[in-house]
Amino acid sequence: MSLKYSTRNNPLTTVEDDCIAQTHDVETLTEKDLLNEIVVPGGVTNTQLQAVVTSMKEVILKKLRQGYGIRTALVHYYPTISGVFTDDEDSFDPNRHSVNIKTTPNKEVKEAAASIRTQKVTAPKRIPFIQKFIDTASNTRDNLITPGLVAEIKGELLKLDPTDLSQGVFLIDSNKTLHRCEKYIRNTPTNLIFYIPGDIPTGQVELRVRMKIENDSKLREGIHSVLLTVAQQQQ
Repeated sequence: MSLKYSTRNNPLTTVEDDCIAQTHDVETLTEKDLLNEIVVPGGVTNTQLQAVVTSMKEVILKKLRQGYGIRTALVHYYPTISGVFTDDEDSFDPNRHSVNIKTTPNKEVKEAAASIRTQKVTAPKRIPFIQKFIDTASNTRDNLITPGLVAEIKGELLKLDPTDLSQGVFLIDSNKTLHRCEKYIRNTPTNLIFYIPGDIPTGQVELRVRMKIENDSKLREGIHSVLLTVAQQQQ
């Protein structure tokens, strides 16, 4: 297995053509995954191993709360204080200061990082991804769309600026007329809740999300893979 990466412009330097790496498709293993790899037939059971791991975790957290630094086989934990003190007479104020736990990888972890194989790949296009569309009036998914009522989109890279007329949730009807959704109840990178325009004619519509990434003027568009059918409102 190799660490996949692409390169992009470096926003932190003025050197022309300077780039930084962006990693992709990094699979994250859970504690359960690691325990399953340790357990072998006839050896320590998963339950026994889980008990030891849980006890170790509880002891580490207990000692961290008491202000200790801790050096484990792989990571060194130690407490630090952030925030500005006005002078030598100033003392810790939780409204202005905070205690943090910093971690430093030990030698073995650094050696493991140096052993990782890398593979340069083409960066995936950063465009809105529409995972599913929910019509709240009919309580259906990727099927109906009810004019004038509330709908929801779940996905990735969805957050948009509703004051920019080039951005928003757009619907293209069978006459190729573009309808822009104007009112949003929720507007986050993974969730949009909004009102459907009331003047969409019957038939099928295509759903699109258009947005811009911060500090980038390029308009990015995601197109839903499913056509939606305009539902009749109940009288």
